[in-house]
Amino acid sequence: MMGSLSNFTLRDVLDVVGLSRQYTVVELHGNDGSSLASINLKGGHLVQSASDQLDPREALGRALQAPKWCTFHVFRLDDIDTYQSFGQLAELLADEAALTTAAAAVVAEAASMPSPAPAAAQTTSEPPPAPAPAAPIAPHAAPASQPRAVPAESAATATPAPVTSGVSLAVASPQGGVGKTTIALNLGICLAHRGLRVIIIDADVNGDLLSLINARGSAEIGTYDLLHGSGQLERALRRTVVPGLQVLPAAGRQLPALALMSTDRSAKWRGLIRQAMGMADIVLVDCPAGMSHAALEILQSVSHVLGVFQAETVASRSFEMFERGLAALAERDRPSVVGVVVNMLRENKASARAYEKLVAGDTAGRVLKTVINRSEAFEEATAAATPVRLHGGDASRKTAFTFDNLASEVASRLPLPQAPADSTGSFML
Repeated sequence: MMGSLSNFTLRDVLDVVGLSRQYTVVELHGNDGSSLASINLKGGHLVQSASDQLDPREALGRALQAPKWCTFHVFRLDDIDTYQSFGQLAELLADEAALTTAAAAVVAEAASMPSPAPAAAQTTSEPPPAPAPAAPIAPHAAPASQPRAVPAESAATATPAPVTSGVSLAVASPQGGVGKTTIALNLGICLAHRGLRVIIIDADVNGDLLSLINARGSAEIGTYDLLHGSGQLERALRRTVVPGLQVLPAAGRQLPALALMSTDRSAKWRGLIRQAMGMADIVLVDCPAGMSHAALEILQSVSHVLGVFQAETVASRSFEMFERGLAALAERDRPSVVGVVVNMLRENKASARAYEKLVAGDTAGRVLKTVINRSEAFEEATAAATPVRLHGGDASRKTAFTFDNLASEVASRLPLPQAPADSTGSFML
């Protein structure tokens, strides 16, 4: 993972990668490629390994004072035997005065550096290129066995799997209100920005995607109309201004009749998802809340599933229900678990404890490295009827960076084709 401090502040980067369970290094480089500072992180702590000589707090002070034209590189390293913690990263960043002494030396060093050449300045002032899609790999491929430093977006490597005519990924959770729809929408946007053809199928009538962006009245027919024999997929799909992204609303003008909702639709779900897979590189399905029969119908019709959990006590206790719901499916119908993403992490001890409990023990292999913090950016974007990935402002920019990392991590675990990246700045149905 790499970028420029002219587009993302160092605090933005540290907020995104700082809580990773893996040993993570953030390096800053000057315009000539020289190394300015290196920050070592592990589980929210500023750490120092046995081989480090520089006080990590001094390194953090150097990094915080780095010029905006510097670039950052994020690497995941293999874990070592021992770490020495120099404090929680959040507390160190909050008490910037404690870093003043170390930072002062770096200001003098930065001032003595030659300014970048005009051509270099023009290059670094532009937004960093979107990360190239990871090579398609088999789901759950094991990382390379030899210890080595690898870029964060390429932490897992394996023999490329054959590209299929499409991949289907359900976004599911055993609990409602954890942000499934928000994650499905913004993940879809990020994958489309990578040049992929994406269809989002909304299967949650109660927390529907169009209500999130205040476009509920624009849908004529939706998912449940198609399942019950009314309309055609091609006509029901709604195009967006994001190239390659289409949305199938949950319902049209009329909500589906209760009698129809209670019938078994497993075969119809398989047919609808299979048809959508023939039209896209990846189909995202926003499932109804819970591991109910309605959700299980979808889960046995998709190839993969992404679990979503809120970083709070009740949600962490519900992880078992996610596993039990999947185990209830016949093995031949059970989707591969891409991972579990932790959403709405708060800056308090209760939320941190819930997160730590979720990543402990048997659940550790499921939880993705990318964590989505609770932010006012989500409320601002909802009020503006715009996906947070495309909403302006400092808070939204940080959140957009997080979703880009989530898309990279999810894409690296799926057999997706490589495609040139694209970008856009607004959203409308």
